Amino acid sequence: MKQILTFIFICLISTINSQNTIGIEVTYLKGLKMIKDKSNTPPTILKGLSYTLKCSKTESIFKLDKKMLSDIDRENRRFIGQGGGGGVFYKNLINKEKINQIEFQNNLYLKEDIKYDWKLTNERKQIGKYLCYKAFCIYKKYDEARGINIVQNYTVWYTLDIPFQFGPAGIDGLPGLVIIAQRDGYYFIADNIKYINTPEKVLINKPKVGLEVSDKKFDSIIIKDFLKKYGKKTLEKIRGNSKKRQK
Repeated sequence: MKQILTFIFICLISTINSQNTIGIEVTYLKGLKMIKDKSNTPPTILKGLSYTLKCSKTESIFKLDKKMLSDIDRENRRFIGQGGGGGVFYKNLINKEKINQIEFQNNLYLKEDIKYDWKLTNERKQIGKYLCYKAFCIYKKYDEARGINIVQNYTVWYTLDIPFQFGPAGIDGLPGLVIIAQRDGYYFIADNIKYINTPEKVLINKPKVGLEVSDKKFDSIIIKDFLKKYGKKTLEKIRGNSKKRQK
């Protein structure tokens, strides 16, 4: 693992002229930082975890760059989906679809994805060559597996200089492209931005294979599988420990 010294060193390379842009392709790296660390120290970049977001004006798709799988450190493979980024994320602004295609136990599911209630701020900073604005939200959910309510804190930096309303791992819905997204201790950091000017290079295929499920239904599928493998006593023990830690 290597550590970037400052966000200003993020490449954010524009490999094609932005005039007449009809789409973009963004490479994001994944970083990790202790939640308790409130210093300005940047997150540690997890080697090999590279993701790609492709967008037109109305659609986007985000997924792990599988060409990089062989470069992922064995210790980092467990972080592929942690903090977001597991599976394929698709969004369509026209019909308001937001889907996360995810694999579990060799089966594919099309799960409804999170819609965020962002609080926009006037706080701004320069990241690379882009002027970025800060937004945040708090997402609350009942975790059926642990039997507790969980709270996830999201902070993003987005830029109006690139008016595509998308971001990494479904973290989107802002007035511009998300350059940095943070969920608790996990980060997605834009490393390279390519502007696309030809229609055939911005074709986005919506994921269609998989059983359509709600977020709650998907959680119940996971619980059912866990009970089958480990039994009710183990699940109750996990829930009891989780409630103790939360107090």
